[in-house]
Amino acid sequence: RSEAEIRAWRVPRGGYFKRATNTDIQRYRIVDRGEYLLFPHDVDAFPQLPVGVREHLTAHAAELKKRAAYLRGNCEWWQFTWPLHAEHYGTRRRMLCPYMARENRFAIDAGDEFLGLTDTTVLFDNGQAESLHYLMGLLNSRLLTWRFRSIGKLKSGGIYEYFWNSISRLPIRRIDFDSPQDRARHDRLVSLVGQMLAALSQDAGGRDAELRDRKCAALDRQIDQLVYELYGLTDEEIALVEGNA
Repeated sequence: RSEAEIRAWRVPRGGYFKRATNTDIQRYRIVDRGEYLLFPHDVDAFPQLPVGVREHLTAHAAELKKRAAYLRGNCEWWQFTWPLHAEHYGTRRRMLCPYMARENRFAIDAGDEFLGLTDTTVLFDNGQAESLHYLMGLLNSRLLTWRFRSIGKLKSGGIYEYFWNSISRLPIRRIDFDSPQDRARHDRLVSLVGQMLAALSQDAGGRDAELRDRKCAALDRQIDQLVYELYGLTDEEIALVEGNA
């Protein structure tokens, strides 16, 4: 649905999300396509929904009642079919990535705004000591992109499957926060990722866009170098990654 409809229907926060599809999820950012998904997960009965939402759903009742989940009795006809881990929405920060991609593309849903469907994977903050920005920097790095190519299933056109059982096999460099050097590297990576997010948030055109892109490329190089240090790569190993990434 459109933002205008969501506002006109007075849908409360938590009852809708912006839609994030495979192509919307880029490295470090999620493109807002301006589409909204109704998410009446916490509503117990149909009459509790806003009037406009009830009218919209009723107009499409015949289609909604054809869904397999409703026919099996897994949900009410007007509810979201598969609200996986719905209890985490609004309570845990999360990172999204596409199911299918040619390279690692992870982005944090900083505003608790987006909902992916069957073409996305969601990683929830699990209360780990490391910042989610630190983890996003690792996952978007050249090194872990290179590493994933020996883990993920390769499809046609150089596209890999980014399913959870594959992503979970990536070697995540944990931080020893009792080590000043480890803590400093963690904080440095968080800072670089913050600078990347700030640069990507600039709505620039022309010469300004070129400068922004050059700044992002420079930040990418700094992030990659720091990740190499975190994983203790030698010059020869770095050359191998750089030559094959």
